[in-house]
Amino acid sequence: MSKDKALEDSMRRRRPPQDIEAEVASTIFGDAANEAQLGLPIKVAEIADSPFQSRVKLDLDHVEMLVALIQKGGLLSPILVRPLDPTKQAEGLQEREKRFELIAGHHRLEAFRRLKQEMIPAVVKRMSNAQAARALTMDNTARKGLSDWEQYKHMVMLHETEAVQNKTELAEVLSVSRTQIYNLEAFASLPQAVHMALDESPTLIGANLVYALKPLLDDPEKGDQAKLLVEEAFRLIEAKKLKQSGVKGWIERKLSGPVANTKKEYAFKQEGLNIKLVVGASSAKISGEFDSEKFHKLIQDNLASLTKV
Repeated sequence: MSKDKALEDSMRRRRPPQDIEAEVASTIFGDAANEAQLGLPIKVAEIADSPFQSRVKLDLDHVEMLVALIQKGGLLSPILVRPLDPTKQAEGLQEREKRFELIAGHHRLEAFRRLKQEMIPAVVKRMSNAQAARALTMDNTARKGLSDWEQYKHMVMLHETEAVQNKTELAEVLSVSRTQIYNLEAFASLPQAVHMALDESPTLIGANLVYALKPLLDDPEKGDQAKLLVEEAFRLIEAKKLKQSGVKGWIERKLSGPVANTKKEYAFKQEGLNIKLVVGASSAKISGEFDSEKFHKLIQDNLASLTKV
């Protein structure tokens, strides 16, 4: 096939540009992108943080990078906010002064706050709680990688705001597979003390490990003990005394209790010869002075009677 023919076939298979533009324009971010040139400066002091923000901490290194970029060339992409409903604002004077709620651009807004800038370019969009929750999650996912714990917190928030109706929608908003959704749900089984610790150190344990621990945590007989062991294991991970890969085995050994010592020792003394035999559950060790060939033949001749059936 000629290059011209291949190009012609490729162009024929592509979706019409107007269809793609229409699809993008139908999304919240498509609307914001289309209006980015219309972003107008609003007062930094009038912007309230989003109640839907489930990311544990800002990336301070990223904020510092943005500070340097803004000082050099200004803000290239306006933040996204929605107007606050005056009737639903808190009664405190400080909150009454807020006119907008941040949707996307938490790091950019923090950079402007650190620069003590009075105004920041923003696109103002009217959104429902569900739309705001979805848009914030999509922005967090697209711009900054989230830890598994932060993805779980976003998942809980999306359910509480009824921003998603099923696992398929949830996976799409979080940009993860449906399998990962099941892994993330396992965080709910962790004790509250570990939840609080993860708010301080959100990357210490991942969803795969938590999903592997879920059967132990949900065990009706050993679940309470397992939760205490998970708390202890988390402290050991923080202290770098235990790795994630060893947590499950460590907890299982603790739940099983100490292993009984099944070794037995036998000593044989005859005509000045000392022979010692140590027998374990599945092993045996013999030491002393003896004829190894005769011992080998003795084992061979009696193997059937020595083997458990």
